[in-house]
Amino acid sequence: MSFPDLGSYTINVQWKAPEKPYGEIKAYYVEVTELETQISYEREVFWTNATFLDLSPFTPYNVSVRTINHPNPTSKLYGGIGEAVTNIVTTLPLAGQQVTDIKFHDIGTDSITVSWRPPEPPHGEIKSYHVTARKLLTKELVKSETTTNGTTLRNLIPDTWYAIAFETENMQLNGHGGGLGEAVIKTLSTKPLGKCCLFLMHTSGIGNIFKEPDGLLCQK
Repeated sequence: MSFPDLGSYTINVQWKAPEKPYGEIKAYYVEVTELETQISYEREVFWTNATFLDLSPFTPYNVSVRTINHPNPTSKLYGGIGEAVTNIVTTLPLAGQQVTDIKFHDIGTDSITVSWRPPEPPHGEIKSYHVTARKLLTKELVKSETTTNGTTLRNLIPDTWYAIAFETENMQLNGHGGGLGEAVIKTLSTKPLGKCCLFLMHTSGIGNIFKEPDGLLCQK
């Protein structure tokens, strides 16, 4: 029994006919059963393969194949359905699903702290989250990758609008499926710096001649 072209929603199962069928093969009875819910899908086919559609992603299924023999042509007795050959296969994971309940906890002048809830259901095993802040005008990027449900984006520019993208990456299964999913995008601005004004030192004398400013006085 083999499973070529396994997908997230499909199982294609193939097998070889028995070398000693002990009768004339009428058909094959194929059954796919979801392990957790025990929901079953059945097919009777006349060839050595069957495809099941509309299954659940990243879900283990028990696959069984039985041979159905014709009854004896003379006595019209016996034949019937034989013992099952079984195997367990898991459908492929989807690309990462979208996170929910995004919250911004601390918006500073050069950093933003954010959290979220993981996707439910994830339709795969979550590898990591990718959070990217893209400056709206120049497209400059600040990236963060984390395995937790929150992160802090640093080295941002004060008083600047960013498009912040949240992507989930699912792990592959045997080198297939998974990957980065569709992003959730939020737009947010960092806070401006405190107000700054010049403070001047001047000489006393005719005309109040001023010197160059000695520095900046910044107020929150």
